[in-house]
Amino acid sequence: MRKLLVISALLLSSTVAMAEESKWAGDVALGYSRTSGNSETASLSALVNTKRDFERWAVSGSFEALNTASTPSAPGSTSGTTAERYLARAQGDRKLGERTALFVRVQWESDRFGGFEQRLSETLGLAHNLIQNDRMTLTADAGAGARHSKTKDVNDPNVDEFLFTLGGHGAYKFTELSSLSEDLTFEIGEESTTSKSVTALKTRISTRFNTTLSYTWKNLSDVPAGVNNHTDTLTALTVGWDY
Repeated sequence: MRKLLVISALLLSSTVAMAEESKWAGDVALGYSRTSGNSETASLSALVNTKRDFERWAVSGSFEALNTASTPSAPGSTSGTTAERYLARAQGDRKLGERTALFVRVQWESDRFGGFEQRLSETLGLAHNLIQNDRMTLTADAGAGARHSKTKDVNDPNVDEFLFTLGGHGAYKFTELSSLSEDLTFEIGEESTTSKSVTALKTRISTRFNTTLSYTWKNLSDVPAGVNNHTDTLTALTVGWDY
């Protein structure tokens, strides 16, 4: 939890610095929850998105972090960190027209309790904007590349594989104050396939601040040894700042 607090503070300070340049756009969001009773748990999440457009290029990046820890308050209950995940992504888009772009994407993720110590993927692909108007946007993309995984399996700790990706990204604006978005991605590898869906309802509470209620569903077709569940879900409520 302390590590995530330090990372969140550094990200927030760097985001403010970029916002002051007035050339970057994006948002930073923080979420916190705490329960008490037979067991006490605390969960902290952080999310940063940023993007900058040039005449022929666009660059974007994102960072996600989640940490959940429990403290025993009754006999027999356990303590310690129960979830710790990090994800960082950087992408460059070469505009080929008003609606089409060639992209290169690098993504790194770590899931302490997901069987993978870390994963690194590099993808080259094509994205096309299917719908673009004042109320709705819809983009589809496809790409190919490679994925490198470091697992906790002592017999086969390193896995390198060819990767094919598919993605769909949509948003619908109900009013000037509320919108619904959906991000659906598939990473199809030789060893396993990762499917992920993120649905988010965003409500603006002022010119700069907003609240977001999101639901994340992630499925691994084949999990490493020692991991029981193929699917993870996360429901989160965060407060964000747009810049």
